[in-house]
Amino acid sequence: MGEGLLTGLAFTAVGAAQAAVPDKWGFAFVDKPTVAGIPDLSHQAGTWPAPMHAHSAPVAPGQVIVRFPNLATKGGVVHRFVQFPRVGLLPNTVFVTPFHVGPGFCNLLTVWATLAANVLVRDVACFKATGTLMSQESMVTYTSAH
Repeated sequence: MGEGLLTGLAFTAVGAAQAAVPDKWGFAFVDKPTVAGIPDLSHQAGTWPAPMHAHSAPVAPGQVIVRFPNLATKGGVVHRFVQFPRVGLLPNTVFVTPFHVGPGFCNLLTVWATLAANVLVRDVACFKATGTLMSQESMVTYTSAH
């Protein structure tokens, strides 16, 4: 009975995945979203050179900007506040993950940008489940593969 199920199936060889490995990356756990400064050094890392560190600063209630030093790439895409070029096809990625007890979520209110050698993750906004902005801890991650 089971032999009939295999009739017509084609098997293909599976090769190695062709995903790009990030050559520049960084993450920071923003544990004090209402205070400007350097997030806890034991909860951040990246391909930036020592003694550089990620920085965060509040820009409005419930919104934070995070700067990852020396991660911008030569010839990389510079994002503008109004322009969204090639959404979904860029060689870099930003993830924002909320960290708190209870329902809620975080998101980016605009795209990230490069400024000189730095990557600026702008307007990280966290919300209560009702949609109200709130200041809360979050993990911000940036990767780039060229």
